[in-house]
Amino acid sequence: MATEQSRNRRKKPPIEVGWREWVSFPNYHDFSLKAKIDTGARSSALHATHIKEFEIDSKDWVSFRIYQSEKFIYVERPITGYRVIKSSIGKKQVRPVIRMKI
Repeated sequence: MATEQSRNRRKKPPIEVGWREWVSFPNYHDFSLKAKIDTGARSSALHATHIKEFEIDSKDWVSFRIYQSEKFIYVERPITGYRVIKSSIGKKQVRPVIRMKI
């Protein structure tokens, strides 16, 4: 039996987005970049450079840069996990997972 709360959730219309949308990072001076939308994914990927893992108070962190055109932001975030990513040629790579507000 569906609860009233679950019925209310179903009444909300789906959000329409294009396959590429501008995404802003409010905690980083509203830095924006074009993102490809994948509605079936549980997480999203960023193209990052200058990636370095380090520790703060015995916790794993990562720092990196994200570019859009000639602008970039420098990010430091705690690592929440790791995922194995397989490239189109079958090469596997372990990558850190973080959380960021968009």
